[in-house]
Amino acid sequence: MVRRVVVVSLVVVLLLVFVGWPNFRVDFGKENEQTANSLDSFAVKSSQEKTDENRQANQKSSSTNCSVRLAAPNTFPLTMLVSLPGSGNTWTRHLIEQATGFYTGSKFNDRKLYEGGLLGEFEDYMAGTTLTVKTHGVSPLASICKAAILIIRNPIDSAIAERNRKLTSSHTEAASWDRSLRFDKGWNRQTQLNHFENMVNYFVELQVPSLVVHYEEMKENTLKEVWRIVKFVNMTMSKEREMCVKHNIEGNFHRKPGDIEAPYEAFTDQMKCDALDAMRRVSMVLVKKGHDPLPCLQEHPVSGCDLFSKAVLSNSNCSADNSTVS
Repeated sequence: MVRRVVVVSLVVVLLLVFVGWPNFRVDFGKENEQTANSLDSFAVKSSQEKTDENRQANQKSSSTNCSVRLAAPNTFPLTMLVSLPGSGNTWTRHLIEQATGFYTGSKFNDRKLYEGGLLGEFEDYMAGTTLTVKTHGVSPLASICKAAILIIRNPIDSAIAERNRKLTSSHTEAASWDRSLRFDKGWNRQTQLNHFENMVNYFVELQVPSLVVHYEEMKENTLKEVWRIVKFVNMTMSKEREMCVKHNIEGNFHRKPGDIEAPYEAFTDQMKCDALDAMRRVSMVLVKKGHDPLPCLQEHPVSGCDLFSKAVLSNSNCSADNSTVS
């Protein structure tokens, strides 16, 4: 009897294994497959939604994107961005990059400028990957450039800015000025003022398209002057890029304000008169060649000339020589 029960039990177990178990396995498999399909569908849907969200975010970001990039090699002709040191060349580069989205280059490979965000600084200036190339004074680039932009700042203020840079070893710090920091040594028409005049005289004779930008005008009407530069280099500035300029006008290299009047005391009256004489000659050359005169010599100078006017133009010892140029 017991043996019969055992045999029957074995038969039942065998029937479950060979008949019922496969069905169970199939059912279980179907359940897993349905679950897997459901998870795959969810994953695909989630991935698609994420992609759509990223695309929308990218589209939204790109409409207000102020990123800057290098162009492909040989994209841009060699365009000099020339000035005397301390005349706002670095600031102008920043504005050009914000307005166009393309990096500017340099002949000098200044690591501090590179680390501060001007990533075209170490590019080969002949590669055509940067929109303009910074240089100073009468540059060898003049013989090979295809176009040129000249930034002019009155030589008193540019000398002060350059002295600040040398005294602080920084593009942003202001030196502590006192009367011991006089400009007597080396300030004559054979040095700074001579460089100032030579640069302008050489520039106006270049046989390539050229544009003169006055630093004081750019301080007064920044967007207007940036537009002039953008059009000159055959670029456009979208409304979004205008906002980039407006929201980041100063950039990373705006010098901190120090004692704004003390530096002018470092110039003797004779130095100021010499500077005015040079400026007057330069302004007449510019007008003769069809460019605007120096704004600080006008009857109603822009506000960027206020300190210069107060410290230099009001100097009674040379005011008689300071006739306006129109």
